[in-house]
Amino acid sequence: MKRRELICTEADLSQELPLARAYIKGQGFHSFIISCCTGPYGPTHDHLTLLDTVEHALAQMMEISKKLANTIMNERQAAGFAFESKTNPIDDAFCQFFAIFTAADSAAARSAVLSDEDPEIKGAFRQPWVRYLGDNDSKTNCKTVVAELSAFLDFHQMHPDKERRISEPKQLASCMTAFFRLLANGVKEIGTDAEYERHRVALESMQIDICGRHYAGFDFSSKSAENEEPGELLPIHYEDVVGNKEYIEAGLRLARDVAGFD
Repeated sequence: MKRRELICTEADLSQELPLARAYIKGQGFHSFIISCCTGPYGPTHDHLTLLDTVEHALAQMMEISKKLANTIMNERQAAGFAFESKTNPIDDAFCQFFAIFTAADSAAARSAVLSDEDPEIKGAFRQPWVRYLGDNDSKTNCKTVVAELSAFLDFHQMHPDKERRISEPKQLASCMTAFFRLLANGVKEIGTDAEYERHRVALESMQIDICGRHYAGFDFSSKSAENEEPGELLPIHYEDVVGNKEYIEAGLRLARDVAGFD
């Protein structure tokens, strides 16, 4: 029997990325994020990378909710989610919460790479708008997430404590990391509630790979090898190299000869 799986690749997001970009532009978020803090010559590479991170998250929200909904529909007469004969509002809400969880989790990881320090976030968003995400379609949720992210960044940009205000792209990245972690934690709390227990159990029995990130239900488990961040490079000295001694010594002589003409 084929193992049940939920797989999403970067190629699967090709149709959703232009929509995500349109939502970002439509709400002026691209201009807002640059105005939060500018480099000496305006937008920096970090600004563009963070915009790409949000774009990718929105595309993921749309694609994963569709994929999981299709899985539920296909399994109605089989195993897994076949405890009812058709989809219902609970199914739809669960699909939205899981899609937002994986998108926010991935966005937090991408944003953290640009931050000076990875903020340790144990809290969660518990405002009404988070629970309402289960009542909306993915397109409406994309607009909601962008609006709430803008409000979150705007608050920190004008924070009463001057030391906590956003003044450079790395601080912007740190704030975005915090937002997406709080969002991921918030929807995870809802998605793992007893109301969705049968959905959660069915989900946990699946192999889940979202753009190279593996999940066990609402828990991140690992990254694919090709998606691992390169580790810190350590200096290599002559005595560290094993084998081809004569070849290395010849290379060193050549290097010294060339250096002598500089």
